[in-house]
Formats: sequence, C-alpha cells, structure tokens
Amino acid sequence: MNVSTITLIVTLLSPAQAGMPISDVSGNSNLIGSILNASVAFCQFSPAPAPVRFPGGGQGGPPRFGGPGPTEAEKENARIRIGMTKEQQAQIDAVFHESDLQMGEVRGKFMEFSKQLYSLYDSYDFDRVQAHNIRKELLKLHKRMAENHADNEEKLRKILTREQFERMRALVKEERDRKRKEFEERQKRGAENHRRP
Repeated sequence: MNVSTITLIVTLLSPAQAGMPISDVSGNSNLIGSILNASVAFCQFSPAPAPVRFPGGGQGGPPRFGGPGPTEAEKENARIRIGMTKEQQAQIDAVFHESDLQMGEVRGKFMEFSKQLYSLYDSYDFDRVQAHNIRKELLKLHKRMAENHADNEEKLRKILTREQFERMRALVKEERDRKRKEFEERQKRGAENHRRP
C-alpha cells in the first residue's frame, strides 16, 4: 500500500489539514466541519496533510502533499500487517491513483477560490454577492471531495475483506495517534523553550 492510499484514506474529508478554510466555506462552520470531518480527524498541525508513514519513518517513495512517501520496506510491512495480496495492493493503488488525479484538480480550484475569497475579505466594504458566489463554489468542491471519499470507501470494501479492512483502519489509527503524540511533544518542548529567559 503506498502513501497515497493511506493518506487519502485518512485525509480526504479533512480540509482543515489541507489549509482549507472551513469557516470561510459557509456561515455554519460547525456543520460543515462536522460533516467533512466525520470520517477521520488527522494530524492538525500541518498546513498540508502530512503523508501517513508507517512506523520507522522513511524518506523513500514518491512525494505526497509535499512530503516523501514510505520506503518500499515500509509499504511491504504495511501490506503484510494488513494481510493483503500484492494484487489487492495494486487494485487499491489504482483506485487512489485515479482519485489523486481527480482530487488534485479539485484542490487546485479550491485553493484558487479560497484566495479569491480572502482577497475580497481584505476590504472592509467587500462585494458580498461575489463572496456568496465564491462560497457556493467552495461548497460544491467540498461536496465533490466528500463524494470522492465515499466512492473510495465503497471501492475499498470491494477489494478488502472485513478482516483486512479492520487491520488497515487499526494501522491508520496507530499511525495517526503516533503523529499526534509527536506533535504534542514538539508543542510541549516549544512552549518550554519559549518560557526560558
């Protein structure tokens, strides 16, 4: 399983980690945030989603969201832990490769509309109609991301058995928890260093 597979599994509905301003998408940020983050909350410390890496780190593999992917050994270790065949891994990689292509375009549009909206908000007397129209476009893009995520979730369940799927989710949770703990430790060290004279 490559980094795009795991990363998309855990981040497609997490726009906050992709630098996507949920609060600017709708007047009701709690509703949008709840809907879009219902699947998984992932490492909220990076302006772009960090690729999920399997235990041991690793700097190999193709870049994903601005970061390196896992090494071949890490990918193989994950495949074995999940109990997938190489054929299943290839099927999942194909699903997420296609998804990456589609979502790359959506994310690009999302970022462009976000910039336009922030640019409008720089003015005290901004064009409220234009801002409303941009927010509508942002919501359409969020819907596309959510639909893509839902499609991927269905495809995963057609490729993996229930047991494999559960092991995969456990591995993703383990990695997410490890990343969150690392982040909290860095925050704590930073706060301690900041307090020192």
